[in-house]
Amino acid sequence: MDKNSLQNRNFQNLPQVGIDVGIKDFSVLSTGEKMENPKYLKNSLNRLKVPQKRVSRKVKGSKNRERF
Repeated sequence: MDKNSLQNRNFQNLPQVGIDVGIKDFSVLSTGEKMENPKYLKNSLNRLKVPQKRVSRKVKGSKNRERF
């Protein structure tokens, strides 16, 4: 869409929605709908726990630690 087509559109007939962006909830719409905040770091850390424990149990410098 270019600038002219946006200026020519009639926005009066479209419903208006307000958006509040926050930390606890990613966004809250004026209709009350909440969108959850994506927690990429927390999910990544949880997935890293098991492999990290396996490596920590291996003897430093061993072939088994190098393989992992």
